[in-house]
Amino acid sequence: MKLGADLAFFAAYVAVDWASSISDAGTIGITPWNPSVGVALSWLILHGPSRGLHLFLAIVTTDFIVRPLPGVPLARLLSAGLIAGGYAAAAAALLRRGALDPRIEHLRDLVLLLGVSAAAAALLALANVGQLMVAKLVMPEDFLAISLRQWVGDVIGIAVVTPTVLRARTWRLPAWGSPPTRLAIEGTAAAIAIAAFVWIVFGWEGSDEYKVFYLLFLPVVAIAVRRGLDGACLSLLLTQVGMIVLVQSRGFGSAEVTDFQLLMLSLTVTGLLTGAVVSDRARAERATREFEQLLRERQSELEHLSRISALGEMASMLAHELNQPMTATRAYVRTAQRMLDSTEPPPEERRKALDAIANAVAQVDLAGAIVRNLRDMVRRRAVTREPVDLGELAHQALALVRSQGNPDQVNVAITQQHGAPIVVAERIRIMQVLMNLLRNAFEAVQPDPLGRRRIEVRITPIDGGTGVELSVRDFGPGVPPEVQPNLFASFTTTKSDGLGLGLSICRGIIQAHGGRLWLESTGPEGSDFRFTLPVGSDSIDT
Repeated sequence: MKLGADLAFFAAYVAVDWASSISDAGTIGITPWNPSVGVALSWLILHGPSRGLHLFLAIVTTDFIVRPLPGVPLARLLSAGLIAGGYAAAAAALLRRGALDPRIEHLRDLVLLLGVSAAAAALLALANVGQLMVAKLVMPEDFLAISLRQWVGDVIGIAVVTPTVLRARTWRLPAWGSPPTRLAIEGTAAAIAIAAFVWIVFGWEGSDEYKVFYLLFLPVVAIAVRRGLDGACLSLLLTQVGMIVLVQSRGFGSAEVTDFQLLMLSLTVTGLLTGAVVSDRARAERATREFEQLLRERQSELEHLSRISALGEMASMLAHELNQPMTATRAYVRTAQRMLDSTEPPPEERRKALDAIANAVAQVDLAGAIVRNLRDMVRRRAVTREPVDLGELAHQALALVRSQGNPDQVNVAITQQHGAPIVVAERIRIMQVLMNLLRNAFEAVQPDPLGRRRIEVRITPIDGGTGVELSVRDFGPGVPPEVQPNLFASFTTTKSDGLGLGLSICRGIIQAHGGRLWLESTGPEGSDFRFTLPVGSDSIDT
């Protein structure tokens, strides 16, 4: 397997180096477009710097066999050794010191790759051209120009090819023969647009390439913004190849191509950085959505645990609450049985028996309603939205809260203003909010004398009929001032045995329905908690 991969790299390097040779200074083999270096650095990053020997052999093969160059063999071997060793060292620095992610997932990885590659290419260009000058293959007056040519060729080859090769490992290609996707259609249109702009700049002999070059920024940046780093890599590769093909066909020399490549370098860096920023932003937005989904799931779990906790508090009182209708039912049924024992009961006795049976049925219904409401409160089920009458729901929540104790010692008045509309909501979650606010209100009025323990629940329409406002007001001592700033934060509580999650969960439920929960007023005369729900909440955030 490794041998096959090594042979594939060797063949790819030799083929790319041969195809990209631009040579009016061909005696030294330095060109302003060197994508083979980009292929080599990708290979070293993916398979480790130890593959430097494979790169050395590939360079020697191209310089001595595929496109043999005149000159001192020792200088050629030294040049191959410098390039192979230098880029192997660059790959080691990227992976070990820079902790480069080979998938180039983040802007940091791209900047690290470009920065280290540019520095390594500069050092190698100076060293290689220097030893060629010592070998009398380069004239001293040409040292800087040829060094610049090698640096530009290596940097542009790495910037265009290496990110593309590294990112290509993450791509998922459609199955052969499948219908064209939107991405394929969009990619074809982008390729046609790039080809058209490249021809305008380099293929049309009447154009001034230096003046109109910046037209190429339009498609490249647009594709980078649309498709992120992957789009930028492909558009730049297509632009570079198109430019080289056209300038070669028009007979431009290496000096002119070097000038074009300097402009291309600015385009490449701009396109890659734009694409990396767009990809980072898209990735951050996706992570934010996933985190919000996780928060919603945890919120749902907290709500369920809160209901289970409430069940534990209700258990003992629930037995007492159910005992009353069951005892009454038994008494009514025994009375009806006694009245109907005779063969021909008098009409009056018969009527009383029927009344007793009707009362027994009512008591059974009451017990069933208590159990049914309790079951709905604690079971976990799929989220459903339905029309909800807040007045009816408030009475049901009050019945459950009263089952926890002190059912007759607090006067609770529930008033619903005429015209208060029906809302679309999750019944059980809104009941949980009501129960929490009512429990807090019950506890707030406990210190008051029996005759002054009073709670008011008011349901009123919001102006314009856009929603409903519900107020739960107690006449207790109010919320302590030191608690008020963080009242709705998690783990804020005034109870010795409380967790401080109730109001936080309630606010999350109301906000998920598009409403708002707040403390309207508080003080020695009591506290007034209110929440709103919009009418027709068709998109409840769950």
